[in-house]
Amino acid sequence: MRSLIKNFLLSAALIAAAPFANAAIGIYITNAPPPLPYYEQPPLPDDGYLWMPGYWAWDSGFDDYYWVPGTWVLPPEEGFLWTPGYWGWSNSYYEWHPGYWSTRVGFYGGVNYGYGYTGRGYEGGYWRDRRFYYNRSVNNVREVNIRRVNVYNKTVVNNITVNRVSYNGGNGGVRARPSADEEAVQRERHIQATQLQAEHQRKAEQDKDLRAKVNRGKPAIAATARADSDLRDANDRSDKRDKRSADTERNAAANREADERKPDQQNRAPDQQNRADDRRVREAAARRDAQADRNRAEAQEAERDAQADRNREAQEAERNAQADRKRAEQDAAAKRRADEQAAEDKRAEQVQHEQAMERRERAQEQQERRQAQRPDDRPPPDSRREQTAERRAQDERPNNDNADRRQRPDPDDKPKKRQPPDQNPDDPSPR
Repeated sequence: MRSLIKNFLLSAALIAAAPFANAAIGIYITNAPPPLPYYEQPPLPDDGYLWMPGYWAWDSGFDDYYWVPGTWVLPPEEGFLWTPGYWGWSNSYYEWHPGYWSTRVGFYGGVNYGYGYTGRGYEGGYWRDRRFYYNRSVNNVREVNIRRVNVYNKTVVNNITVNRVSYNGGNGGVRARPSADEEAVQRERHIQATQLQAEHQRKAEQDKDLRAKVNRGKPAIAATARADSDLRDANDRSDKRDKRSADTERNAAANREADERKPDQQNRAPDQQNRADDRRVREAAARRDAQADRNRAEAQEAERDAQADRNREAQEAERNAQADRKRAEQDAAAKRRADEQAAEDKRAEQVQHEQAMERRERAQEQQERRQAQRPDDRPPPDSRREQTAERRAQDERPNNDNADRRQRPDPDDKPKKRQPPDQNPDDPSPR
């Protein structure tokens, strides 16, 4: 078996009630779906219907793809558009991304389903004033009363290669990524497929002729008039359409061309309004794209500024680290010099102290030598002063002998020479 199906919420009641729950039960297939078949779009049944293109779905019971015919459906609310589902390559498997209703068409894998779904957006029409305006260049509105349906004519230029590929990514798939607007649509309010759409898929799943292994990728019923119509009736009508001659088709093409060339006075004003609306839509889309480009440019500029700030901060941090390392080295060198200077000062102080001690020892030795050379009978200076003072006191003390001697001088006596007060008579050395 070439497929790997991971069913997380597999339930028969869930599948019967909502075949569009493929995304909920998680379908992963190893083999790619067949190409999209060529088919003619049925005429618009009435005003308000929107086209849902056909697609390949997966039947896990038969391990095979089956074709869900394209059909006209009514939206769940006014102003809503249908975004088709698509198969996308992811992690070595093809995963089904179901379609949904939203006010804008989102990303559908870049698959060119045709009839307005060119791979990007929707060119089949638009809503205005609670009415839907159909583009006659991509929608079959020939059999509808033009007076009851708002139509306009806009040529759709398809720049996407028409190769009928029905899946995104993988081997041979469409190479497309969602734009910013399409990613924004993904986050907006969605409505899942309606009950009629789910019933339409269930009928297709029960028809064995729509299986890929049976029809070889060319289903007999490729499209139906409405989602609530019977597939067999649609098959009969398809057979009748196939039996039409080429002349009828050429006549229809000629009639369309004549209708386009023939001036329609009644529709001229609505056509002008439609053109104005279309221009406004294009301008709004251009503004959104320009705003998205500006946002991307601003984000890139902000990222560059942030990167530049980070680079500057890193450089500043590196410079600060280098400065800190340099200051640390300078402080260490200064501390080493201070320690060396302190050691040098200490050594000089020690030397000075040793020299002072040496001088004191020499002075003491010299003093001891001088004392050793002094005579022993020489009284010290203090004793000499005491003796001199005592003699001076004796000389000044009066007595009788001295008084008589002063009154009667002895002729034999010679006057004594008075010694200086500070000279010791016993000391022969002069002072």
